[in-house]
Amino acid sequence: MFEWIAAKLISAPIIGAILQPLINGLLTAQKQKLDAVGSHEAQVVEMAKQQYDLDKREAEVNAETVRAEQGNWVTRSIRPLLALPVIILVWKLLVYDKALGQWTQGHTDGLSDQIWWYCTTVTIAYFGGRTVEKVADKISGIWKK
Repeated sequence: MFEWIAAKLISAPIIGAILQPLINGLLTAQKQKLDAVGSHEAQVVEMAKQQYDLDKREAEVNAETVRAEQGNWVTRSIRPLLALPVIILVWKLLVYDKALGQWTQGHTDGLSDQIWWYCTTVTIAYFGGRTVEKVADKISGIWKK
């Protein structure tokens, strides 16, 4: 539309002599502006692609590290081995002493505060550990941006 109006105005001899350099300058500037925007968008797309590739590679390296660290059965078994005494104790208290107590006459002696602290710590670490890791990842993700 703009080019059609400009062509009509330029075709008039006197008006064309005056307006032709101005209109050509405006059209050239507009084309350069559009070309610059196009090249900028291409650069943004390229940067986003590079960032995606780097993030993907970082995730692969992290996965390889986890596999290497947990390659040995001892390393993989630390959390279950620490939780095993707590599981046995809780099972004995709830099932053997309380639920089946009338038939088993189950009774557990009073346990020290250290044992209860250990049970509480293991339970919180086992069930809350992954949640804390997720929250920490989200918080660190905010600071990375």
